[in-house]
Amino acid sequence: MGQAAPSRAVEFVQRRLSALSKSLGDKPYLDRDRFTADDLMMTTVLRILKDTDIVTSENAPRRLCRTLPARPAFKRAFDAQIGDFREAA
Repeated sequence: MGQAAPSRAVEFVQRRLSALSKSLGDKPYLDRDRFTADDLMMTTVLRILKDTDIVTSENAPRRLCRTLPARPAFKRAFDAQIGDFREAA
């Protein structure tokens, strides 16, 4: 019998986060020492899973979830991104 879909999805995410962790290593950002839109997008995605074992099991994604949302540039970009949704609520 085949593997359940949620399990395959979790395994896929774990593989991708492992690759992200390997790529990041000790670098503070995806583009070495530069905070870019890539970091904003990745952190936005990781925030969805930030309190799960999926993210907390890998050092680099866990570090991104902790440090990047605290940056003023991230806060401004995130507020701008969800501003329309807040107004509509």
